[in-house]
Amino acid sequence: MYRTVRGFLQVFLARNGGPFFAKKDAGAWGIPKGGAHKYEKNPLQTAIREFIEETGLIPNGPYIPLGPITYKTGKTVYAWAFEYHEATEPHIVSNTFQLEWPRPSKASRDGGPRPSKASGNGKPPKSGNMRTYPEIDKAQFFTIQQAHEKMLEAQKPFVQRLEEHLRSNMK
Repeated sequence: MYRTVRGFLQVFLARNGGPFFAKKDAGAWGIPKGGAHKYEKNPLQTAIREFIEETGLIPNGPYIPLGPITYKTGKTVYAWAFEYHEATEPHIVSNTFQLEWPRPSKASRDGGPRPSKASGNGKPPKSGNMRTYPEIDKAQFFTIQQAHEKMLEAQKPFVQRLEEHLRSNMK
């Protein structure tokens, strides 16, 4: 999602929720995205569904294809952009996920009970404390310069492609 404010392009980025990202900022923001369900064959429909689930916002086309990127892990992400036309700032309502937290090693550092050694399988024992977190805890518009400072390195080509598309269509 993007908008133009006083002639300057801004892009909408989101930060993942949960304890792993709570204190991270630079390099922790990205486009709202997610994986396809087995029955989904259309990447655009997947992107729309995931955007709605993660932000609670309803995207309006036309959609600008930004192509795919492939992470070092081999996961491929497809992205589309659309223009935000509202006068107000978007308010997100994200879906949630459950995570066992704190992990036992964290509990012991905080003065909690020290966990016993792993039971031979190389995994730490479980704390049993399940907590619910928003999938996205923050989302907002950033200028292009700010976006390049905040974004996950692997997703920066999406912003560059959007800039190129908008520039080429203004001629």
